Formats: sequence, C-alpha cells, structure tokens
Amino acid sequence: MRIFAKAVVSTLLEAVGMEEGVPIESKMISSGSRARRKPSRRRTSNQESHLLEYDDVMNKQREAV
Repeated sequence: MRIFAKAVVSTLLEAVGMEEGVPIESKMISSGSRARRKPSRRRTSNQESHLLEYDDVMNKQREAV
C-alpha cells in the first residue's frame, strides 16, 4: 500500500505515528486492499490468457516452418 497509494497512505500513517517498515495490520485496511487487488488480478489473468493464445499461434507457426 505504501508503494501504490504512497501520498494517501504515507500521510495517514504519519498521522497515526507508524514508522517505515512496520507491518500494517488492520481489518479495515486489509479488506480494502483485498477489494482493490481483485480487479488487478482479473486484468492480469486476462493478459496472461491472451499471451498464452498468442504463444499457441507462434508455436503452430514454428512447427509449420
């Protein structure tokens, strides 16, 4: 979270008094993080699926040559 939402998270953590390198442990933050990761994982999965399709086409072309 510190990497992807640096400005917001850094400000919040400084206000609470947390230091760099300390794990963030909160049910609210964990559930919010999980919810934000779902679309990212779905997008990554779709990209990998398309990549495998292209790879199959390339393999068929290699075999033909």
